[in-house]
Amino acid sequence: MALHGLVLSNALLLWLRWAGLSLNPLLDLPGSGFSCIPLAALCGVLLYAYQHHLQLGKGSANTTLWRRLLGLLGLASLLFFTQWLFTAPTAIPRWLGVHHAWGWLVLATYTLGIICAPLGGAVAAAALFGVGAIAFHASSFPGLSLCGAAAMGLALPSLWLLLVPSTFMSINAHLEPVHFDSERLNSAHELGVATPRRSSCSLSLCVGAVFLTLVYTTLLALTIALTTYDYLPPELRGLRGQRFRIFYLTASVIGTAVVVLRSSLAPTLQSTTMDRLRRVIGAGICCVCVIPIASIYTASFAPPGSNSPPLTLGNVASDLRLVSFNAYQGFNRAGGNNFHAIRSMLDDFDPHIVALQESDTMQTGSGSLDLTLYLALHRGMYSFANPATDADSFGCTLLSSFPILAASGIVLPSLGENACFQHVLLNVHGTLLHVMNVHLGNDGTTDRDKQLELVLAYVQNASGPLILMGDFNTRKNSRAYASMMQSTQLLDAGDRGSCVRPSPHPSTGVPIEYIFSGM
Repeated sequence: MALHGLVLSNALLLWLRWAGLSLNPLLDLPGSGFSCIPLAALCGVLLYAYQHHLQLGKGSANTTLWRRLLGLLGLASLLFFTQWLFTAPTAIPRWLGVHHAWGWLVLATYTLGIICAPLGGAVAAAALFGVGAIAFHASSFPGLSLCGAAAMGLALPSLWLLLVPSTFMSINAHLEPVHFDSERLNSAHELGVATPRRSSCSLSLCVGAVFLTLVYTTLLALTIALTTYDYLPPELRGLRGQRFRIFYLTASVIGTAVVVLRSSLAPTLQSTTMDRLRRVIGAGICCVCVIPIASIYTASFAPPGSNSPPLTLGNVASDLRLVSFNAYQGFNRAGGNNFHAIRSMLDDFDPHIVALQESDTMQTGSGSLDLTLYLALHRGMYSFANPATDADSFGCTLLSSFPILAASGIVLPSLGENACFQHVLLNVHGTLLHVMNVHLGNDGTTDRDKQLELVLAYVQNASGPLILMGDFNTRKNSRAYASMMQSTQLLDAGDRGSCVRPSPHPSTGVPIEYIFSGM
């Protein structure tokens, strides 16, 4: 019962996070606390309708130690993989660098997977999952990668329903089942007690829980280290670029565990009324939750371009307001969520163009919260987030009240942090404006000089009005700053007293973020 409820609740969580812009399972709207009612009602229905308990048979009594370890490894990997890619509706699109609207594909296929589970059994589900994983990574064509993501989403609920009972049955397999004749049993008889062969069930569960937690925590730490390797000891910096090795490792362990354990325990695991009930409730989620959530999503947030500034304010030409801000992965200095504070700041400044650095909050360590989508839809702005999450960069985002005609982004060369650079072409009331957003690394002068040289090449190749802004990690009295001003005709907006710098260098108070303009 708990397992079926878990699979269903993850689907409901995905839909609620979509309506709440990935911020919270509860909608960011007045009266949103009532959104937990469907989940509570769902649990009540499952509890009321539960009729059959899992029956342990003699066929499971000979499970070996390696099968138990395989089950725990598979379960930890499955938990990690689900959290990594399938607990946020825009995790897959951000991973691939495609439009966030493709999150609907993930939602639809995962929900369909709940209704169709267990997809013909362990081998079929594991095969579909494996093929999807290969297509997701092996192709440079986004369409095929999205098909792979859809296949994984379709198979994932089946893997949960197949692997979890198999794992716990393998842990408890050393218990000898008790058999008695109910017709001969009376109050004078003493019930038999299951006798452990080597250790108690409680000890096995405790050891298993510790082992599962260690594996899961290790995998989670490895994914966090993918972006923060520049802060790690040199021995661990080899993790750079290893994202898909972790991906394939966990996918292989999941598939192997499902096939091996399920085939050995298949006679004791039969379909119950819970499967039928899960399908009914899964279909009910589609009808009862999806349509209202889609309506809320459509009606509550401003579409791109709805906040377009006027050409004039009275008889005076409208100004152009710019903001550059290092979002610090969406956290404040205390480690809390900073989304609402950033939104309030933008509401106060009411900028037309926003350049954010360290904005890829779709990393596991950041909770897979889509800061770009949240701000874009609340502000009614066009957005461009780049590089993709799989580039293991802290990420950059550009928000604009004006239409984006063209956009490109690269990871700047570096031996340390994967710094980012964006080049966007905007249509500002018929005038083409080049806007460049940069976040240089902080791994030393040599790296920054190489990165700045590449950025200036883009500046010199652009024709027409241009704005270059971002976090340069470079002080104003540095050689790099002087070289940049000498080699270009850029003007530092801060020299005119018209730019507020919110991020000075923490030790000197000298600015390290700039907004430059040029022609």
